[in-house]
Amino acid sequence: MQSYRGTGLASAALAIYILGGAGTFVGLAMIVFMGGSNVGEWGDGRSIGYLLFCVGLCCSIAGVLLMRLLRNRMGK
Repeated sequence: MQSYRGTGLASAALAIYILGGAGTFVGLAMIVFMGGSNVGEWGDGRSIGYLLFCVGLCCSIAGVLLMRLLRNRMGK
């Protein structure tokens, strides 16, 4: 029986990738639709949208790189 050593890391990479994509699209929606409105006393909706957009892109890129790294390292 073969054991799966990298299943937890692969699941984490996939979760980071999916959450990053969701953050990217929520950020885009906030940039377009929430400009000029106060979001929970945190600030303008557009600025929070830019923050979510940039962090979402970074998380998506990190998730893809981690998946590629695990595929290349664990496949041998």
